[in-house]
Amino acid sequence: MSIQTFSDVLRRAIADFETHGFDSEERLARWQRELMGAAEGHTAITADNLKRTLTSIYTAQVTKGGLLRAHNIPAWKFNQIAPKLQRELQRRIMAAAQLIKLNREEMIARTMRRFSGWATSIPIGGSEAVDRKEENASIKKALKSLPYDERRVMIDQAGKFKASLSNITATETGAIAAVWRSHFRAAGYNARPDHAERDGKIFVIRDNWAMQNGLMKLDGHQYTDDIEMPAEFVYCQCRYKYLYNLRDLPDEMLTDKGRASIKRG
Repeated sequence: MSIQTFSDVLRRAIADFETHGFDSEERLARWQRELMGAAEGHTAITADNLKRTLTSIYTAQVTKGGLLRAHNIPAWKFNQIAPKLQRELQRRIMAAAQLIKLNREEMIARTMRRFSGWATSIPIGGSEAVDRKEENASIKKALKSLPYDERRVMIDQAGKFKASLSNITATETGAIAAVWRSHFRAAGYNARPDHAERDGKIFVIRDNWAMQNGLMKLDGHQYTDDIEMPAEFVYCQCRYKYLYNLRDLPDEMLTDKGRASIKRG
């Protein structure tokens, strides 16, 4: 159902309580049922378009090789992790659906609390002081924002999914470090100050092959698991540029053994 359908039910409910007031539990319960029915049909995101959105990201990043090109790794390595990436798609579809469901339930509950609180305040016999337009707008405020909130959740979940696919690819195929890329230069983007400050900084993947072989060192840098991941926080649009080769590191992060390895080619 649309917000107009809910508005129609709400207008009738307000008019009824304006005339009769809160004179019985039955009257309140009847309108609660009708409003709940109208509210539950009010949604912007369905299970089908949720699955379609995340699957399209998977298709672009995995099936069509977006991650393969971005990470510049051998195809055989990428093919080996395909099952993990597929499992991540299914996990994200379930998690996003649950989050949207909980968000929707919260918005509907908030709307019902507003209505019940207002309705039970009207004395028996009704009231001429009721401002129908004002009460209608106040009661449906949370529900009216639901489509917008659901779209924002979906955008956020899409960003988290992309970051997760990239992280799985990096950690499973031998990345040694990552450069933080902030979105802070984008017009209208409200970047977190510490995220903007990290832009261009290198973070080391713990226990990577280069460190295990004594080819690189931390040199004052943090590990990726010392901080939150890009896109981990709500509405974060930061990302990592993953590094795979010793040549990608600044000289101060290399050991003598690492420098010798580069020279040998």
